[in-house]
Amino acid sequence: MAGFYRSRVAALVLVLGAGGIARAGEPERLSFHIPLAGMDRHRDDHTREVVPTGPDLKLWNGRTSFTPRLSTTIYAVERTEAGQRLLRDSSLPAKHGWVPAGDVVPLKEAEGYFTAAIQAGDTRSFPFLSRGLVRYHVGEYDLALADLNEALRRDPRSVEALSWRASTHSAMHHREQAFADYDHALQLQPNNPHLLRCRAEITPTSKKEIDRAFADLDRAIQIAPSEPIFRLVRAGCNTALKRRDAALRELQEIIRRFPEPEPFLAAVAGLAELKEYRLARAAIHARLDQHPDRDLAYKCHIVLAIIDEIERRHSRARSELAAAIAIDPSKEDAYVFRAAITSRDWDVHQAFADIDSAIRANPANGESYEMRAAMRYGKQNYSAAIADMHTSVKLKSEDPEIHERLALMLASCPEAGISRGPEAVAEATRACELSRWKSPTALDALAEAEAEAGHYLAAAGHQENAIALLPDNDEREIHYRRSLARYRDHKPAYRLSLLEEWGIRKSRRD
Repeated sequence: MAGFYRSRVAALVLVLGAGGIARAGEPERLSFHIPLAGMDRHRDDHTREVVPTGPDLKLWNGRTSFTPRLSTTIYAVERTEAGQRLLRDSSLPAKHGWVPAGDVVPLKEAEGYFTAAIQAGDTRSFPFLSRGLVRYHVGEYDLALADLNEALRRDPRSVEALSWRASTHSAMHHREQAFADYDHALQLQPNNPHLLRCRAEITPTSKKEIDRAFADLDRAIQIAPSEPIFRLVRAGCNTALKRRDAALRELQEIIRRFPEPEPFLAAVAGLAELKEYRLARAAIHARLDQHPDRDLAYKCHIVLAIIDEIERRHSRARSELAAAIAIDPSKEDAYVFRAAITSRDWDVHQAFADIDSAIRANPANGESYEMRAAMRYGKQNYSAAIADMHTSVKLKSEDPEIHERLALMLASCPEAGISRGPEAVAEATRACELSRWKSPTALDALAEAEAEAGHYLAAAGHQENAIALLPDNDEREIHYRRSLARYRDHKPAYRLSLLEEWGIRKSRRD
């Protein structure tokens, strides 16, 4: 039932709660995304992700060395110091540890790294498994499948290869093949709770499959009763199936049994998904009354602000964010959230002050610059907006959506002399390259940039490709086809008002 527990609020707090031990006695620091209008799309920013160079990686958590559950997985780099990198397991957010920088390779270099190892004659399954994981992670499912097949040919009993191939089949909607791989993996490791969870997360299409999914989760909880993730997934499944009472009982049990910040915050998110805002607030206030550490208190106030925003209690949300800032003014998250709220409420001076504070707190956060760019663009300060977007692109150079947004800003800016069609085409092309030419929004941006540059034939071709990639009944199709018609008529795609389209009022760009 993949996706059952990935709503905006749940995903936010799961990331927000992804804490752990950085070093003994050293507070952990982790940013998160705010689910507000215009800021709530998932972003595949791979710039801080790494892959192990060998199968024997060991992590140091400040007290002891430990071996990760999987030899091949994607890690997020939390911090780099003195040739060491603090890694967070993307599949198990609470697992942190330090490794020598040479034991991992950046994701953007990993495919080439393992290709070189294969070409040099490495006969192990590991380089094929690792390259397959990298390709799966960036959406190259056909190539990933080929690598994972080869890894299994070399090591037919590799549970990791079977698991990643099952994930690849699931992403390709090959349900039967995914189930078969998980079944095979569970024959090899029948008491692996994570395999049971993964099989349960394949979206069921019948009562029999639903019953088996819950049986898998029940078995996982029986095997690993001290790991809250399986209960969280079961609660999410109950929520998705509208089994409200069962979900509510599970979430309250998690709050009662697991005092750690990660499961607590995730369970609060689950309560919010059920619209049990009173219970969520009560649970948070109970934790705050227990005088938790500053990091958890900071996060709790932000979650309260999120709930207040959902309930349209905007002044209370601002108060909660002020409380978070008072606890730790060195973090950017509360500033960013408050800037979004205050800009919407037309408190422009406070919004700019907050986003400037966010940038001072963390100058390496590209999204803060992107948000300030949007605010400056709204104030018609176009040159400064574009400068901020250029900074964001430098900080998140491997994020296709950043290039896409800069391209759109360059192509559609209404101020004479600002719009730069050729640069917009270059940025949109980079967005398409990073998304492997499979993103309809990147292709739409490229078409708009090409039309702005006067390349209408190319624009029409890329717009047709964007339309072909849209899912059935996608609401964007009407807009995409309207743009296609303009390109075929040798017209740019910048947003004209209806009066301008009819020729009753001159375009702003004339």
